[in-house]
Amino acid sequence: MASRSKQTGRITIISGERNAGKTLLCLVLKDILIDSGRKVSGVISPGFYKDGRKIGILAENGSSGERRKIADFLPGWDISHPERIWKFDLDAVAWINDCLKTAKNADFLILDELGFMELLENGGWSEAVTLLDKADFVQAFVVIRPELLGIARERWRKAEVIQVLPEHDLLDLVNQLLRSGRDKE
Repeated sequence: MASRSKQTGRITIISGERNAGKTLLCLVLKDILIDSGRKVSGVISPGFYKDGRKIGILAENGSSGERRKIADFLPGWDISHPERIWKFDLDAVAWINDCLKTAKNADFLILDELGFMELLENGGWSEAVTLLDKADFVQAFVVIRPELLGIARERWRKAEVIQVLPEHDLLDLVNQLLRSGRDKE
């Protein structure tokens, strides 16, 4: 794997439709990296399910493993933006930003996911955008939905994009992600 002295600041954008497996890919990637002794930071956002239905979103601190509920499924909560179906807990968002402030000097940064608030409103997990802009990591893996891909590619022009489809084998994708980083050394 890359050493910090050789090359830093590589960004890989992980994109795909809802339920394609992006978050699961991030969880598997994090476990493999940690098992190999690498320093991993960031935030991963698995869903919270009840009776097979996603009713909330959790956030997992990539460094400590601590989890908190950050959003509830609540279509129509924002009258000015009716497309928003998740209502975020602002205290939990502040916690995420605090976690990201301590993510400096990570070998690997995993950010699942950056959305409208981060990319269009300079809100939400704003510390994630700051970290990506500073490029103080060996490799960052950033989940971004297809509808925001153009904005992300404009901001991080050298980023590689990996599309996740439900039929993909997650271990193959993890190996592809790790290989692409090594190939650029």
